[in-house]
Amino acid sequence: MTKKAAAILSQLRKVFALEPLPPPPERTLAPPRTTRGVARFLFAPEPLAREPERPPRARRGALRLLFAVETLPPASGPATPRRRGRWLRWLFAPEPLDPP
Repeated sequence: MTKKAAAILSQLRKVFALEPLPPPPERTLAPPRTTRGVARFLFAPEPLAREPERPPRARRGALRLLFAVETLPPASGPATPRRRGRWLRWLFAPEPLDPP
């Protein structure tokens, strides 16, 4: 029995033994391209012009927002009130049966 166990152990050691790999071959890199490829020419993002910088705006404080003078609407009169439910009337309006 011990001979069988020793044979199994020796087989397991052979199966799980680390195998040294040969060193990788030396590769020389190709020189970088100086021209752009067709795909890069077609699909590359287009460089956009930079937006001019805006001058910094003065910030309005919270008290100024609360107590500042309000701008009034023009004196042309009050706006005409809208009739309620106009979108419901439009939605449920019967369709004309006669062709135009």
